[in-house]
Amino acid sequence: MTTDIKSVVLSAAAHESIREHAPESADGRETGGILLGHLRGDVANVEHAGDAGPKAVRTPTFFLRDLRHA
Repeated sequence: MTTDIKSVVLSAAAHESIREHAPESADGRETGGILLGHLRGDVANVEHAGDAGPKAVRTPTFFLRDLRHA
């Protein structure tokens, strides 16, 4: 079964984590992390936004999160 997500709701903690880690991309390299939460109907509720991790691979055209960290 698939669900068409119509909206994404970020918790305050997830929003703050994204704001905190987003500037890491200012060096021109990709970055990211995992989003954790739950799906209720067509709304994705994100409770936690993780960071890339200390062993993430970051290049201008590629990103691989630190799997052990995630």
